[in-house]
Amino acid sequence: MFSTSGFDGMNVIKKLTDGIDAKDISYISYSIDTIDDLKLQYLKGNKNMQIKEIDKAISYCIEHGITVKIQPTLWEINQDDYKEIINHYEKMGIKWFTFHAGSFEALESSKIPIKHIKPNKWRKIVKDINKIARERDLKLKAPKIFLNTEENVTYLKNHKVYCQNGGRGLQIWMQEDGLKATFCPVLSEVCPGYTFDLEKEEAQIIEKKNNYCLICSKCIDENVRQQSINREGTTFFIDNEILHNICRYYSDKIKYG
Repeated sequence: MFSTSGFDGMNVIKKLTDGIDAKDISYISYSIDTIDDLKLQYLKGNKNMQIKEIDKAISYCIEHGITVKIQPTLWEINQDDYKEIINHYEKMGIKWFTFHAGSFEALESSKIPIKHIKPNKWRKIVKDINKIARERDLKLKAPKIFLNTEENVTYLKNHKVYCQNGGRGLQIWMQEDGLKATFCPVLSEVCPGYTFDLEKEEAQIIEKKNNYCLICSKCIDENVRQQSINREGTTFFIDNEILHNICRYYSDKIKYG
């Protein structure tokens, strides 16, 4: 499995796949947040990125029998771009999309000038994405993050531990000083202390009752957090209903929203 931002288009893909049989590649994931060049360059921090060059690389993958997944991250700045992204890449024959909600700007020491999507807007986006998936028969997912009270009761009933990963999955990457790992990429970004050396250290697992993650409120920026009840980022009162902030929840078995 490979993941790329699309930078350097064809050159990167040829290097990644050189000498590997296409049947041995599960998929290549493209983190494309918009099909607007200027907006993409701003979000990726690179003035040389262009959709047409990324699309050439994607076409190369498709022609060589390699499965492609489009994996956008949505922020306030590109919150309405999801339809264009789906339409554009569905025309190229891609049927697999996994959306994420931008959150890492919530780091207390960070000053990135992009904002998290507001709770009621994110619920509308998830609902619309699910509708598109049903109508077009696409493998298309977006995480549920804000649940109303009824949805939250169902969520808590079906999940006995606070963390969706529950220690089952492990993300591993290489750094100059060795192999690093975490059970949750969001946790590692917000609380770096929960990143550990795979060969030298034991993993730190947070024990918490009542299915409540310690970092959910830190995964949204301060502007959104200030709109929550008690300004803690855990619950909101919007459109005459309570919304609960949960860990990014993907599920094929249970539907919310």
